[in-house]
Parts: sequence; C-alpha cells; structure tokens
Amino acid sequence: MSFIDRVDPELRPGVEAFPPDLLDLNDIPGTRQKLASLFGALPAPVVAGVSSEDHHVPGPPGAPDVLVRVYRPDGAGMRPALLWIHGGGYVLGDIE
Repeated sequence: MSFIDRVDPELRPGVEAFPPDLLDLNDIPGTRQKLASLFGALPAPVVAGVSSEDHHVPGPPGAPDVLVRVYRPDGAGMRPALLWIHGGGYVLGDIE
C-alpha cells in the first residue's frame, strides 16, 4: 500500500497538488528552501480574538534557545487547552 492509498479520498486532491519531489528527506536544507518558497507566498492568517506572544526557551547546554509562540484567546480567565502533536515534519519548517 502506498502513501497516497492511506490518505482519505476527500483529502487526496490536496495532497496530489504538491510536487512529487517536494519532500526529500535526504536533503533537509533543500527541502526547507522549497517549503519556504512555497508557503512563504501565503499570507499568515489573522484570527480575531486571539493574541500571540513569542518567547525563547533555553536549549540544552551548547544548543541555541528555541523560539516558541504562545497563542491566547483575548479576555481574562482560565481556558481549556489542546496540545496537538502531529506525526512529523518537525525538522522542515520554522515558527512562521
């Protein structure tokens, strides 16, 4: 069974719209450049009622700090949260 066979039929057109050579995991720097040029042309969504704040979290000794972005709904009070960890791509993109 191929990758595309495992994709929901309703979502396949979106997956098939990407160039077949877009993700080359043997060339991480090149893949990062391709993704940046592809997604860099898209405007960042603005969500009404949500504020964001950037923070730097210390990395391990000798490693750089990690830039993290915290999103909060406008208004006071405690709110529920959802932490969504998807299945990959952590080495390909950036915070933007």
